[in-house]
Amino acid sequence: MVNSTAYLSENSHANGSKCLGEATHESLGYRGTFLWDPRMQAWLFTATYITILPTILSSGYLADRYGPKYVCLFALLLFVFSTITAPELAKWHYGALMADRSLIGMAEGFTYPAIASLASRWFSPLERTLVAAIYTSGSQFGNIFASFVSSGLCRVSFLSGWPLLYYLYAVIGIITAIIWITFVSNTPEQCRFISEKEKKYLESVAERKDANKTNLRVPWRQMLTSLVTLSIVFCHFALQFQAVIFQSFLPTYFHEVLYLDIGTNGVFIAIIYAAQFIAKNSWALIAGKLKETNVISMTTSCKILESM
Repeated sequence: MVNSTAYLSENSHANGSKCLGEATHESLGYRGTFLWDPRMQAWLFTATYITILPTILSSGYLADRYGPKYVCLFALLLFVFSTITAPELAKWHYGALMADRSLIGMAEGFTYPAIASLASRWFSPLERTLVAAIYTSGSQFGNIFASFVSSGLCRVSFLSGWPLLYYLYAVIGIITAIIWITFVSNTPEQCRFISEKEKKYLESVAERKDANKTNLRVPWRQMLTSLVTLSIVFCHFALQFQAVIFQSFLPTYFHEVLYLDIGTNGVFIAIIYAAQFIAKNSWALIAGKLKETNVISMTTSCKILESM
């Protein structure tokens, strides 16, 4: 997508004593055409994360008011719209693509609180560690899939290769939206695909959301000055910092500094996410078993896993 060759001479840190042979931007499989310097690229990455904050703060309220199913569906459709329009917007103007990336950030901000709200209605507290690991594994699966598929499609000459990625993921998003609206329900009571016995069991173990309950005032000052809240914020800051590096900047480093071809770049990125998938689900399974047998409490489980 980006022709970084134009800026390699200024920013490259390659060892001059090492012969890179015939390695060039195109010979390594990269077909970039846009002349965006590293600073402009960094702002494109940043645009996604700036707009996450306002939507992530409002997502929980919207999920309680309208149902997490519809909040997630709205976010998914926003993802699809932003993805399918990205290639043309990139060709039109850099600023248009930045605005499009901002919409993607808004959609991502809506997603996680709404998914957590949905999980709380369907699973007991003892199951939520494993459930959270499973549903967030979509991030790892998506990145592994994208690492291999993207590196392959970028080599294709049709439509310059890289726009095909956006069209493919938009189609996947549309299919996912159809499946979501058909099969997902806000609560077990609303689900058409489970038996009455299953409904009664889920109602007994999951958290009930009463639409008529009295809304309590949120103690914002006490919450935002709580050491517990601040420690959780710090943990998630550290987690997201490395996630952004892995997802947004590490592929660029592999390309521009280590001169890896596009296929090898995809494999190395996929290895990182495969390791994350194995680790998170293994520890979630262990923590779930320890909580079931009363070896550790839910609070202790959270402290251990957050510390790790």
